[in-house]
Amino acid sequence: MGAYVLRRLLQAVPLLWLISLVVFLLLHVIPGGPMAAYENNPDMTAEDLHRLEHDLGLDA
Repeated sequence: MGAYVLRRLLQAVPLLWLISLVVFLLLHVIPGGPMAAYENNPDMTAEDLHRLEHDLGLDA
């Protein structure tokens, strides 16, 4: 039983790495940025957007 658990854990490591890689690549390939959802909000002014970018550290 212990050998089975060890084998499954060792199989999980590359799988988790692959899933992380796919998510990372998808986040960098999709159009828009982290602020795209807020830019379409009519209640957010340009000043609000700039302040939010600064607070999130996206203005660097």
